[in-house]
Amino acid sequence: NTGPNKKSVIYRPKTLGEDGFLHAPIIFGPGIGMQATQLSGLLTSFASHGYVVVGTDVLNGGPNDPNNLKTMRDTLNWIVQQNEAEGTYKGKIATKCAISMGYSVGGTAAVELGGDAAIATTVSIHGHTASSAMHGPLLQTSGDKDTVGRPMQQKTYDSSKVQTFFGTVSGADHGYIQNATGGVQRPAIIAWMRYWINGDTGAKKYFWGDTCICCTSPWMEPKRKNWE
Repeated sequence: NTGPNKKSVIYRPKTLGEDGFLHAPIIFGPGIGMQATQLSGLLTSFASHGYVVVGTDVLNGGPNDPNNLKTMRDTLNWIVQQNEAEGTYKGKIATKCAISMGYSVGGTAAVELGGDAAIATTVSIHGHTASSAMHGPLLQTSGDKDTVGRPMQQKTYDSSKVQTFFGTVSGADHGYIQNATGGVQRPAIIAWMRYWINGDTGAKKYFWGDTCICCTSPWMEPKRKNWE
């Protein structure tokens, strides 16, 4: 009952702005026809690391539906505006460090939103083919049993012009992220955000080097592009 159309849901730390801390917002788009609350365990985990997670209204369009992107963009604009408005979030949001993230069609729209000036990094979880003028790094996750989504994610990877990591989980199907609070993808996504948003160098072990966490079982066939 919040957000631009009073149909969003927020997961956040109980106390905001402690010692002047600014919270990076995550704009999260769920899978087609899903409520963001269906992934509450995953999103609560993200919030426990200091992020303000704004789950969008239901996305009813298929991959690349313009209404999905509009919903994501409206949600991003709304939380950025809250940093200036009187209320809970005034002066507490890191408005230049937003994270565009989503699952399935939400992951597709997340890539499309990635070119927005407020977006610092993008995370596409089992998404589809998408592109935009992204200026921040991109993390893609999939599974070898996601026989439809993974080839589409490959096309996104191929077209990406930013620093990109594409990780695949062995045995994971398209619905993998919905189980067990995100499985092994959850800590990898958290590490990605902690590195790129919070400068946590301890998170590099997930992505850098030949023996990185996302390079070894149950992860498989790691791909890096424009890597530094």
